[in-house]
Amino acid sequence: MNYDFSSIFNDDRFLDLFHFSSDILYIILSVLSIILFVVLIIYFINILGKYKTYKKASKKGWEAFIPIYNTYVGCEICGISTYWILILVLIHFIVIPFPFLATIAWLARLYFKVIFSISMARSFGKSDAFAVGLFFCEPIFYLILAFGNSTYLGPKPVDDPVIKIFGVKDNNNSTGTGSSSKYCSNCGAPVKEESNYCSKCGNKI
Repeated sequence: MNYDFSSIFNDDRFLDLFHFSSDILYIILSVLSIILFVVLIIYFINILGKYKTYKKASKKGWEAFIPIYNTYVGCEICGISTYWILILVLIHFIVIPFPFLATIAWLARLYFKVIFSISMARSFGKSDAFAVGLFFCEPIFYLILAFGNSTYLGPKPVDDPVIKIFGVKDNNNSTGTGSSSKYCSNCGAPVKEESNYCSKCGNKI
């Protein structure tokens, strides 16, 4: 017994269902495309802000483009311990076989972002209120650091009791007061105490 399948495809109900499914798929793909576009714009803004901010701190701009390493360089800029990179990476791998530790990992990342935001804001002469904006809206506030009139003052790490528990000192100064070196207000390069001009850009100190 032969069955005529062509009658199914010619059925109005099948055609209506096909068109409905196509419309739903089109809507889903359109929404996903918009979301992807917005994510890419935010990523671009964030990278642009970090690129200019890192250069302002006398770092290489391309260092802002490399995941993980850009955070390592950020730690050097603001003076908090670079051991945090190792801690966060280890926590990430520990959570995979032990999912119940996810809350601890989340708290560790939250704590790191808090001290990172405060230290970065202080290193560019900004208040802790600015650090709140850097924490919640990183791309916009990095743009402000990059294109605003702020200058790099040297690393100003916030006091980090967690790192002190492990007996590790901050990159520059364990008291959180920052480095004693002078920094160029124009390009952010370190300047010797006895120098009156920046050796990198020639700006008068």
